[in-house]
Amino acid sequence: MDVEDLNFPDTLRLTVKSPQKARDEAIAAVDAAETGEQTAAVRTFADVTQFRRLLTARRVEVIQSIIDDPPESIQELTDRLDRNYPEVHEDVELLVEYGIVYYREQGHAKAPVIPYRRVEIEGTVAEAVPA
Repeated sequence: MDVEDLNFPDTLRLTVKSPQKARDEAIAAVDAAETGEQTAAVRTFADVTQFRRLLTARRVEVIQSIIDDPPESIQELTDRLDRNYPEVHEDVELLVEYGIVYYREQGHAKAPVIPYRRVEIEGTVAEAVPA
């Protein structure tokens, strides 16, 4: 099945939350999706360090470039970003692993696509523990 055949919401929200909050929100999201209320896809990170490792300035540049004008291949994206192929390929593969980027098969080439219109960041850096 091609990525364009799947039904994605307009927004992908990247969040930083405790595992318990992430679990609670995942359950609420399933309930919302079942009733047709889902407005965003969510990828949750357990801590800021993991989140920062994923969203480097270069990877944000990759995300923005793909959303602005989906390339026909990773090579086209590499040329557009004026970076070397192995680095861009590694960035795209990591973004695929986290469900931010998907591939559309284009003959022998894999065209990276982001099926969302918007990628948002939301998170809590620190929170007091209830006494």
